[in-house]
Amino acid sequence: MTTEILVPSKRTTEWFRALLLGCVSFALTLFCLELIKVSGHISPLWFSTALMTVLVFRLPLASLPLILLSCFTGIVLANGLVLGLTIASVKYPLINLLQAIMGGSLLRVMLDRQSPLGSLLSWSKMMVAVGLFTPLLGGLLAAWTAAMSGHASFRFSLPG
Repeated sequence: MTTEILVPSKRTTEWFRALLLGCVSFALTLFCLELIKVSGHISPLWFSTALMTVLVFRLPLASLPLILLSCFTGIVLANGLVLGLTIASVKYPLINLLQAIMGGSLLRVMLDRQSPLGSLLSWSKMMVAVGLFTPLLGGLLAAWTAAMSGHASFRFSLPG
């Protein structure tokens, strides 16, 4: 009876895991934003999106909503801390979340869950799915939302 009191419940560990991953996501986003502030260029690797992609691939579907919400909140808070609370501090993290869900879902479909990177073909699939395809779609979505708000356009990709 006393041992049951000392063992944390499954629900408590899920909340703790979500809180911990939200804090890690906050720290990773803060790091990437500081790189952008120092260099003046967009960060080539967005660590929090990579973290969420791995989480979508590895964790059971039932635990994903709470954890992804926590990670999303961490990203929004880091953006709000560095850039100020604007609509962009929610809009672009939402694109990161969609990109991570898309990338993790593609990895779930394309790779073996027991041995995800067991062959060169598996490495190729991972590279195409989360190294090329999802960042391209995420970048196009970000450019489209920036164009819709009047901050940028697709002129860089159109000839002439």
